[in-house]
Amino acid sequence: MKPGVPISIFCLLLCTQPTLADEPDDEASAAFQEGIRLYEAGEYPQSATAFRRAHSLKANWRLLYNIGQAEAASKRPGIALQSFEEYLTTGGDDIPEQRRAEVMEEIRRLRELVGALEIEAPESAVVYIDDVERGTTPLPGSIMISAGATHRVRVVHSNKAILDRTVRLSGRQTKTLHVSEDGPEDDAASSTEAPSPSSDTEATVNEAAEPTPANPLPKSKLKPIGIAILSTGSVVLAAGIVTGGIALSKEKELNSMCNGSICYDTKAADTLNSRDRLAVATDILIPVGAVLATIGGILLIANAKKQSERAVRIQPATGSHFAGVALHGEFSL
Repeated sequence: MKPGVPISIFCLLLCTQPTLADEPDDEASAAFQEGIRLYEAGEYPQSATAFRRAHSLKANWRLLYNIGQAEAASKRPGIALQSFEEYLTTGGDDIPEQRRAEVMEEIRRLRELVGALEIEAPESAVVYIDDVERGTTPLPGSIMISAGATHRVRVVHSNKAILDRTVRLSGRQTKTLHVSEDGPEDDAASSTEAPSPSSDTEATVNEAAEPTPANPLPKSKLKPIGIAILSTGSVVLAAGIVTGGIALSKEKELNSMCNGSICYDTKAADTLNSRDRLAVATDILIPVGAVLATIGGILLIANAKKQSERAVRIQPATGSHFAGVALHGEFSL
């Protein structure tokens, strides 16, 4: 399987292949089977073309799912996103609940990888993105394109190219192009960041801003992960200290029961076994706790460095009965 293809949805394509219609014509059925063959062979762009041809010959909303899968595997998240959204819209209540949930999860993933391009042009103009036809104006909505990549945008009206330029968007960014018969009306088109599903507003962003890097590690995750690991390490360390303290008390009991290798108490053997078990537990808990606490501290340092320019450092800390690290800096917990 190629990287980037969700396992659950990939299996659905191969395990429950959607049919075309009740009695598909031979040409559409052949195109559909060719799409399946190409997908299994790893030829994803050609597979998407075959599925799209089958859909054009005999429209069936189930094929939109196959098109979306093939486009996602082809690293074209913009086209894949539109196909999946159209699949949910046209399939409606006929889509099984499990399939709907999995497609919704894939849509959420793809939305982080695309920007939205809105084109306002004379009616019946054909829009091409990277030489692939994406619709005729007026468009029903935004055209989704891969974020962080440069795309060629062409608008053709009456066999004349009225727009031919390159566009580069960040993830979840929206850009509007206004085009007339004489060409672009506003070359420095507006650029906004698309709102999250829970937001009702759009925030203006700088068009020249650098694109969002692929798969960034959200800063907000470092802090809770660091706190969790540091807390776990502290608990383990505390447990090691407790078991060590009990082991020392058992040692004192043995000293009172025995004189050298001679013991005068019948409970000495049980006390000796208990002391040894506690000592072993202490030898395990304290190093493990120290390692976890150190990892948690390092994650907190990384989070602090991202949020502040104040110096944050780590240095060894030792004592007569312990060894560890000391963190110096300001942390927002």
